[in-house]
Amino acid sequence: MRYKHHFVDKKSVVAGVSRSCLMYLCCVSNAYENMSREELVTQNQQLHFSVAQLRAELNQIKRLIYGSKSERFVPSNSSSQSVGIGS
Repeated sequence: MRYKHHFVDKKSVVAGVSRSCLMYLCCVSNAYENMSREELVTQNQQLHFSVAQLRAELNQIKRLIYGSKSERFVPSNSSSQSVGIGS
């Protein structure tokens, strides 16, 4: 098997990868092989858009956690404002 321009044994490539993960990768690989070029381009654009959205969301969460005090979410310690789960 050729992997990243190096010849490696199949067993060393799949070592540590779960069987269900390998089955999923095979199914995804087969699905992409059956797609036309236009479908692949559309799928690629959708995936790039999803990645951009997730990066923006991650940056917003990082700002909430690690940002300056004006950007950070600081929960109040007031017991009168706390809401219990299931209440």
